[in-house]
Amino acid sequence: KLAAQWYEKLAKQGDVRAQPSLGLIYARGYGVEKDMTLAIKWLNLAAIQRDPGAQYSLSTLYFLGDGIPQNLPESARLRKEAAIRGHVQAQADLGRMYEEGKGVDKNLRQAYYWLAVAAQLGDDTAPADLRRISANMPADQVRDAENQAREWMAKAKKIWK
Repeated sequence: KLAAQWYEKLAKQGDVRAQPSLGLIYARGYGVEKDMTLAIKWLNLAAIQRDPGAQYSLSTLYFLGDGIPQNLPESARLRKEAAIRGHVQAQADLGRMYEEGKGVDKNLRQAYYWLAVAAQLGDDTAPADLRRISANMPADQVRDAENQAREWMAKAKKIWK
């Protein structure tokens, strides 16, 4: 309860690190009564400020329809925003959305690309997904997606320095 009070005080002052934490506190009911309206409010405020964790958490609520109507295109949009900012789980989940055509047009090349990026950043399940997807892709598309993922990583490493 005390942690929620401190997070709320900071979140109301515009602290983008406190806002998603407070959103998750309300979403899960940690020390407070579960309140999805407040959870979404705080996650959305942080997502607008481009916090990748908030973008990913909000995308998951849209994906599941948890506290808000299910909206797969909005989930994919938010996951892509978080993925671009280096959120590994968002990258892997976005790849799976492209593989299955959930919220986006089915695109195995994009699926492979995002899962390859996630694998390079340490996602444990991405290598198995890559093997499964590559079995259904022409070799030249696999090479192109791998090259694109390596290029993305090279650019990201320069930015993250």
